[in-house]
Amino acid sequence: MTRTGRFLGGVTLGSLQLVLATAVGLWMTPFLLRRLGSETLGFWLVAQQLLGYLMLMDFGVTAVLPRETAYAVGRAGAADTGDLAGVIARARRAITFQIPIVIAATLLVGAWIATRGAGTAAPLLLVLAGFALLFPLRLYQSVLQGLQELPFLGKLQIASWIVMTGLTIALVLAGAGLWALVIGWVTGQALTAAAAWLRVRQRHRRAWPASHVKPGWTQVRPYLLNAAWVSVAQVAQVLLSGSDLLLVGGLLGAQSVVLYSCTSKVTTVLANHPQLVMASATPALSELWAAGRRERLVELVTALTLAMLVVSGLVACLTLALNEGFVAWWVGRQQFGGGTLTVLLATQLVLRHWNIALIYGLVAFGLEKRVSITNLVDGAVSVVLGLLLIPAIGIAGPVVGSLVAVVVTSLPSNLFALAARTEVTPASWVRGLLPWGWRVVVLGAASALLPLVWVPSTLTGLAVVAATTSVIYLVTMAHGLRRSALAPFVTARLAPLLPRLTWLRAA
Repeated sequence: MTRTGRFLGGVTLGSLQLVLATAVGLWMTPFLLRRLGSETLGFWLVAQQLLGYLMLMDFGVTAVLPRETAYAVGRAGAADTGDLAGVIARARRAITFQIPIVIAATLLVGAWIATRGAGTAAPLLLVLAGFALLFPLRLYQSVLQGLQELPFLGKLQIASWIVMTGLTIALVLAGAGLWALVIGWVTGQALTAAAAWLRVRQRHRRAWPASHVKPGWTQVRPYLLNAAWVSVAQVAQVLLSGSDLLLVGGLLGAQSVVLYSCTSKVTTVLANHPQLVMASATPALSELWAAGRRERLVELVTALTLAMLVVSGLVACLTLALNEGFVAWWVGRQQFGGGTLTVLLATQLVLRHWNIALIYGLVAFGLEKRVSITNLVDGAVSVVLGLLLIPAIGIAGPVVGSLVAVVVTSLPSNLFALAARTEVTPASWVRGLLPWGWRVVVLGAASALLPLVWVPSTLTGLAVVAATTSVIYLVTMAHGLRRSALAPFVTARLAPLLPRLTWLRAA
């Protein structure tokens, strides 16, 4: 399979998994509330938050491994090389150094949970035990991502999610309570780890280092330093994406948290889809950079940025057109924060996605240290501005703070860094986005005006508005970007289909 084929396979399957998870997740929330009650579900949400914090114990080792794997492939031109085996050996050794830290952190969290109550302690302790046991096996998924086994990983994620969700629902109906959520989660994680291990052993055995290969600290230390900066970026991401609800709750109260959460639900759910574009392409970018193919790399980064922003613009337009009607249909109109907040959320979505596209390019080029520092500054400014603005303008405070922070800190810094790395001026990068930019502004304004005329209140009405908005948006963008850097990639994928679809060829 070609590099483009692997990339598109990963994006398609990843998007499918997100759609399935979103649809079922919207149904499962009221289902679990009815069957388990708010207290049990609340304990599970707390456990998931704790797991999110424990994930930081990785210190970026598995996060940086896909890029290092792709570098090794790009330098050698083939996956099964000693260079690649050395990269994997250093990462494996780094994880062995982390295991005592992970165990200690897990025991501390487990001791805290044990004091919360016998009814919930045992299931949550099983989650922690499963996390600690499966922690080293995350290495296999990272290697497969670096080797661009994206279609396989996409299928694996869908399969494990189906097993986890189906098992959870069955156990809940059988009256297993919190154990149903725990067993479902552990089973899904174990299935993913086992399948990734088997894939590596079957398809890439020659690239995997022998068990007796154990690099020393001097060899592992540079790898850990690179990974540490990725870990700093992960901490910064917590500030950027996990602080708004805390700020709103602390300054305005729990009712405002519900209002803010419901109003931002569409952007929160759909924001992951555009990111799949760059996340899936990062190993290919790293491989091209290591191979020294700079001209091809600039062309590919430009096309990928446009592709991500095209999807982001569609999400923004759908949010502007549907948000009020969706919130009213889902939880009631009283939980809608207003049109101004919706416009701010959609603007934040697009600007943050542009910044994310720049970040993925910089990380692929080995500039994770600069990215991490920039993200920390961005996150700190966002939090401080949120604290200052919420008392003054209310619930929109954290969104306005985030918008100001990304425009003042991350976007200019990352744009100039990417320009320096690729020897392409910032103005050239911006000019390549103008055909998309003015069209998304016009279409976004039209989408924002639609709720002033008609707000759909039924599922059928929401579907009609979504389909109409999507068709108009995609047709407009297809016409406007037909001479852009993205066009050759799209045309190449459509060319084999055109002889079979005479009406499409005529169009």
